[in-house]
This record gives sequence, structure tokens and C-alpha cells, in this order.
Amino acid sequence: MVLLLFIGGGALSAQNSSEVDVILRTRELSFAQAAGFVLTAAELLPLDTPGGRVGELNALALAANSGFLPKRVSPTVAGSGDVPIKLGELCFLIMKSFNMKGNFLYSLFPGPRYSYRELKYMRLVPEPSDPAMPVSGLQLMQITEQVLYYLGTDAGTTDGIQK
Repeated sequence: MVLLLFIGGGALSAQNSSEVDVILRTRELSFAQAAGFVLTAAELLPLDTPGGRVGELNALALAANSGFLPKRVSPTVAGSGDVPIKLGELCFLIMKSFNMKGNFLYSLFPGPRYSYRELKYMRLVPEPSDPAMPVSGLQLMQITEQVLYYLGTDAGTTDGIQK
């Protein structure tokens, strides 16, 4: 629970403790769960968005319509939001949601592969990691915390070195 204190007010203000508990207990997050959490943390969802399953479906629709998700995941295709999200796909969702700029390859081929490599390079993805591995709720919160910290520090600089 100490980790939750560092995530920031935006992520926690729209999510109650029972929703956070569900995410923390989840071993394999779905696209809908991940979209709900990440879009809330990025402040792309209005604060009055309902929580629970309704909020997840609203977040899934917003993420899909914004091009943050693979084509196979759509709010109009029954059950596609319940598919487990992989780490590379989560990295892509995070980079798009927080409007993070990537390197040359990411700018040419924005997608899970290069977004994973970019967040890995920035040391925002904890070890062990693989872009094809499923994501747990704890990993989602750790990565989101790292991204919020990174974006909150002097425009992404650490030790005077621009990332």
C-alpha cells in the first residue's frame, strides 16, 4: 500500500480503494483493467467516470478510439477487452496515454515492440521483463509510478543527462 502513496493524486482520486485492491490482486490484467488505470493516471478520463466494469469499458473505448490499443481489441467486439494485456502492449498504452516521445525507431514504427524498448531504456520497466509476458496488477502500478516520477522530474532528466 505504500506504493500507492507515490502514484499521485490523479491516479488515486478517481479510483476507490476496492478498485485498487482488485488490481493489486490480479495476476494477469486485462486490456480493460489496464486502460482504466493508465488513462486515469494520465488524467485522460473525466473524474466523474464511473468505476468498476463500467469505467473499464469507458476507458477501453477511449483507448481504442485514440489508437492506443491493438486493432484486435475493441469495445465493440465482445470479450476482447478481457484478453490479458502483455507488457509490450502495456508500454505502448502508457507511451500513448502520457504522450511520451520515443526514439527514432519508435517514431517510425510506434507499437508495442519499440515502446517496450524505449521504456526499458529509460529504466521504467522493472526486471525481470519480456514484452510478451502478461502483466500483474503490481507490475502495472510499479511501471505507472516510475512513469509519473520520470515525467515529474525536470522534464525527464536525471543526473543532468537528458533522456
